[in-house]
Amino acid sequence: MCITFFTLRILLQELGINDFGIYNIVGGIVAMFSSLRGAFSSSIQRFLNYEMGIDRKEELKKIFSMSVTIHIIICILFLVLAETIGYWFFAGKLNIDPERMEAAHWVFQFSILTTLVTTMTIPYDAVIIANERMNIFAYISILDGV
Repeated sequence: MCITFFTLRILLQELGINDFGIYNIVGGIVAMFSSLRGAFSSSIQRFLNYEMGIDRKEELKKIFSMSVTIHIIICILFLVLAETIGYWFFAGKLNIDPERMEAAHWVFQFSILTTLVTTMTIPYDAVIIANERMNIFAYISILDGV
């Protein structure tokens, strides 16, 4: 949170009010999907913990494999929807200065990429939490914040 407060101040100072607003609107995709990250991770972690409790290693592998497959499908669906609806949103709904439109498109593409990477790391987060490796999880969270 401290990193976020510090970087927000710098971003606002460097981008200015208009570009900072564009950055927040377009980059809000990442924030929206970040709220789902905890729910997805917790659900996978519960299944993993159950199988760990009864010591069924093959079922653990199946659950992890299914969760990765499900998140790949979620990423593909998100990518298709983001690229189609996103283009419509840019072309018809956003009121962005034409000379800033290219920058907004780049921010949107990087936001999509960030969301895809974040979504694909959810099963791995669940494995770390299920194995109670909180120090590793803390280091990854700090790196993510940076």
